[in-house]
Amino acid sequence: MALDTTLSDPSIYTNYVNGYLTIDKLDDTNYETWKSDIKLWLKNQGYVDHLTQNVSSIDADEASRWLKIEAQSCIILKSTIHSSFNNCFIHMKHV
Repeated sequence: MALDTTLSDPSIYTNYVNGYLTIDKLDDTNYETWKSDIKLWLKNQGYVDHLTQNVSSIDADEASRWLKIEAQSCIILKSTIHSSFNNCFIHMKHV
């Protein structure tokens, strides 16, 4: 009987964001530091182009992956802001 190794196969995972983000939450006193930390983290992940491009500029075969990274990045960014700013995300369209 063969052992099922699919759970150890990294290709089955779809979470493209692969690094921890530990910065002070954005509040009304630390925007410049927060912005710098976010840009550095995105650059480290290879996702800085998400700040300057949108899905319409991406090849059709990469659009699905792009949108997934975009949504995951937004979730991470939302986790780095003080709860009083959460209403900023209510009206944003990510998909």
